[in-house]
Amino acid sequence: MKITREEARKKVLNCAKIYSKELLNKKLIIIYREKQDNSVRYVEVVFYEHNYQHLTGLQLVDKNNNVIYGQSVNFYRKCITNKLGINEIKFKDDGTTPLKLAALPVLMDVTKITKITGNYNNKRPYLHVDRVVGQCH
Repeated sequence: MKITREEARKKVLNCAKIYSKELLNKKLIIIYREKQDNSVRYVEVVFYEHNYQHLTGLQLVDKNNNVIYGQSVNFYRKCITNKLGINEIKFKDDGTTPLKLAALPVLMDVTKITKITGNYNNKRPYLHVDRVVGQCH
């Protein structure tokens, strides 16, 4: 799957707005059953500003095309304000960027890719999440 830097830029700018509205600072708990031993497992996920760049697979670069590390919040804020320039991004050399960019729009509505989802009703004080996601068989 071929994707240009301009297509990647447009996608991450659009998805950043959805991320900001739907996922930013939200906590999800994903509950699932392990097939090997039938045990119930879970993973908690929190979506912060500094996580967004990782989800895109893009690297922020300077004017000499050198990767700038430790600027993930800056990357996110450039996306939100439409200030991320085409010459400020680079695909990772490991080939994961097109895969992450293909998954990014789907991830923006994670609750639609699961079998069961619902808003958390705050009945259990020890469960601090905004949505509950699970799977039944």
